[in-house]
Amino acid sequence: GEGGSRFDIKDNKDDLALPFVKVNHDDPYLLVGIGLAKFSASGRFLATRCDSVPSAVWIWDMENLSLVSLVVHKSPVVAMEWDPVHSKEKEETLAMSCNGDNIYIWSISGVLALQVPNCKTLNGAGELGPIR
Repeated sequence: GEGGSRFDIKDNKDDLALPFVKVNHDDPYLLVGIGLAKFSASGRFLATRCDSVPSAVWIWDMENLSLVSLVVHKSPVVAMEWDPVHSKEKEETLAMSCNGDNIYIWSISGVLALQVPNCKTLNGAGELGPIR
């Protein structure tokens, strides 16, 4: 779209190649595993980001213990937060930041990219929120 990001929807898992980061396992300070994990307000969904694939977010349905979505970005995801307000009238949403000018919003209906010009999306605490 105009000034926004381009998305490719993959229905076939064979079409998807995840961008793995080469890991030096000899580094004693290396953090490997799930680097980010956040439950939705209702507890139904769990969003995770693996350190070896930092540009991908896995969204799990905890009621069925199944993968709901895999969102692959072009840059590493540095922060993500669920909408803290849960109600039966609206879908739960997850905001993701790759530390650029876009905020990516996931819901069960899909993903939306919101362009926020001249914006640093991380505050001093490494969380989505106002710049401190």
